[in-house]
Order: sequence, then structure tokens, then C-alpha cells
Amino acid sequence: PRILYAGFWQVSRSGWNLSSGGPGSGLWKSTDGGDSWTRLTGKDKDGKERDNGLPGGVLGKIEITISPARPERVWAMVEAATGGLFRSDDSGATWTRVSDDNDIRQRAWYFSEITADSQNPDLLWAPNVSLERSADGGRTFKPVRVPHGDVHAVWVDPDDGNRLIIGDDGGAQISHDGGRTWSSADNQPTAQFYHVITDNAFPYRVYGSQQDNSTVCIPSRTTGYGIERTDWYDVGGGESGYIAPSPVDNNIVYAGSYDGYLTRYDRRVDQGRDINVYPDNPMGDGAKAMKY
Repeated sequence: PRILYAGFWQVSRSGWNLSSGGPGSGLWKSTDGGDSWTRLTGKDKDGKERDNGLPGGVLGKIEITISPARPERVWAMVEAATGGLFRSDDSGATWTRVSDDNDIRQRAWYFSEITADSQNPDLLWAPNVSLERSADGGRTFKPVRVPHGDVHAVWVDPDDGNRLIIGDDGGAQISHDGGRTWSSADNQPTAQFYHVITDNAFPYRVYGSQQDNSTVCIPSRTTGYGIERTDWYDVGGGESGYIAPSPVDNNIVYAGSYDGYLTRYDRRVDQGRDINVYPDNPMGDGAKAMKY
């Protein structure tokens, strides 16, 4: 337990920019419980890049996992021009890039987590847009069917590798058979809301934009025994946008999303339509590419 690994990540994010990587990123190791540290990445004192198998140049996010079944085996997911998944079988002294598969390293700033199995030293989990699983020490990965996308965390039972919990943009799910089947994503009232607002109806309604799961409108109370899922409905827009019910007609709702996307929803006829200022959807482009 006195052997520690630490990944440092230099990152700056604002509403208009994301800069991942820089001289502050790096991988370190301590063998005395954190009293002293040795840097495993970057340049030596003579200015030359270390020749231990880890990438040189500008580094970004670095995530680490250690095999409980074989503690000298360590994996590092490294964001770099020549990055990917690296493995060490000698406690970090030397490294080999075992995979540059884009399915496990895409959107590194958002994902990059890796989790080793508790029993099998060759079994590795890489959560990403999909959940990826390797049975050969990280050389190859195959996707695992899960109830919801954008998987951010995997927990493996220390005593039973078949017992798993994943955390994703739909909540959390459990498997008791090594990921072959999962509990439902709907077994808990879990959502990630960007913005919430109310209207002037009586009883008033609450509106919110959810990560990955549309916008919703729900009454603050009903005439039944409670507020059920059947009382929810979508009002347009998307996950990141603001919602604006009309102050003079609670049946009209305006909702936004990325890049100026704007909708108008009429509850009376259950109809929505796009009312963008400019009829374009520049998804993937920067703000400077927008006409307005």
C-alpha cells in the first residue's frame, strides 16, 4: 500500500475553449507512501525524453489502474499525439503501448477511465461512449451491450469479478454475470439537469434540460396519488439549452440547444418546430464558424 501512482493533468476549460495538455501533465510514482516521488514521463535532467516506453511531447489526461490480481501490472491511458493504452509488467519501470484503438481513447478529456478486473490479470474495462472490454491484457477490445451510453465509471467487486457496477449518463446499473446482463437504467429517478425553470400555470410546471435524455416538463402536483413518469413530456430543444415558457401563454414553450438551435412547442396540439435564427446546424464547428 505504500506504492502509489499519480497522474497529473494540465487542463483549462471555459465556455468558449478547452485546452487539454501541457508541461503540468505527467505520471509519477512513490514507493514510500507519498513522502517522495519519481517522475515517469517527460524529460530527464539532461533534457532528453525518457526511454521507458511512455510517449514524449505534450501530454494531456492520464488515468491509471493496477491489477489486484498481479500488482506489478499497471495500465495507463495517456492522452498524447502518440498516446493510447500503455501497460507495464514491472511496476512502472518500462512500458509498452498495447492499444491505440480510438474506441477507448476518443474524447480523452471526457473519458479515459480504465478499471482492472479483481481476479483476472488479463481482464480490463475501458468505459467510453460504449463500454469496452479486453480479455488479453489490453491488446484488443470489444464493446459490451449496456442499458445506456457514455459510460464514465466501472466498479468491480474485489471478491467477485462477475459483480460489476457502471455509472453512465443514464444513471447506474448492476451486473452479476460479468457484463452479459444488466439491471435497468430506469430503476432509479436519476437525471443530469443543465437548467431548470417554472411557468405561470396553476399548479405550476417545472421544465428541465437533461443530459442525453431530452428536455422534460412535469407538473409540480397532480390530481392523482403522486407525480408519475407518465406526467412527463418533452418540450423540444436539447440537453444543454435553456427553456423559456411564454409568460402570456403557458402552452407555448421555447427551448434551445447547441449552436443556436431553437424550437417552439405548442402543448395544445402537441407540435414542435424549429425556429432557428439561421437554418443551419453547425455541430462540430467552433463558435467562430456560426453566421450569427
